[in-house]
Amino acid sequence: MPEPYSHLDANVNVGTRITMRSHHNAKIGTLLRMARVKAFNPELRRRALREYMAAHDLTVNGWTTLAGLRESTLRNFLNGDSQSLSDRSYELLASVRGDPVSLLRGEKPERLAHVEIPVRSYVGAGDEVVSLTDDEEPIDWTAAMPGLEDAEATQVRGLSMMPLYRDGDLLFHKRMNIDPMLLRDEVCVMQTKGRKRYVKMIQPGTKRGTFRLVSFNPLFPPIEDQVLSWISPILAMRRARWIPRRH
Repeated sequence: MPEPYSHLDANVNVGTRITMRSHHNAKIGTLLRMARVKAFNPELRRRALREYMAAHDLTVNGWTTLAGLRESTLRNFLNGDSQSLSDRSYELLASVRGDPVSLLRGEKPERLAHVEIPVRSYVGAGDEVVSLTDDEEPIDWTAAMPGLEDAEATQVRGLSMMPLYRDGDLLFHKRMNIDPMLLRDEVCVMQTKGRKRYVKMIQPGTKRGTFRLVSFNPLFPPIEDQVLSWISPILAMRRARWIPRRH
């Protein structure tokens, strides 16, 4: 016959009263915490991710590489092998283009406070970026794009980047700690070791660790074998207001 159970056999404080009320309060607390978590439909989130990838021509391998995320994490969720994607995974994926996480989830983005950032550089002849000194007044101020409140804004001047960018367009970018080869054939803002900045398409150079900077305008030949200090993809662009000329 088994020995009778005693509270002395349990790892509890005998001075603690365990009552129906305390059990009820713990249960209510759990339910309240659950209520604060928004329910979501995994299929709707998968659809939102696929639509986002299609809109920006992203592949699972390429996107996760840029985000610093394991490919299997995203692929398993899209295939239905996992039923959720962590907040951290969404943040890493969203950081590639600087978009809000809500856009990747297919949610209506929360209204953000209006933030303005200074325009302190412009793209001149030969796609070279001219930066103002700290003593100079900004060229202009512009409303930050959603999720890019800490980005830089560069203004396009002239016709050297037509037809991709027009005179007066604003390019939003921010420096990233990223391998330039992951941005091959992409339009980027970059600074060379010679402290010159350009907005050009990047390609491998003929020497190890160097890059070929290609202009859109055929009047400007490529700049060969450049060593880069930093690089930033164009995360967003705001078109200048176009006013037709009178004839």
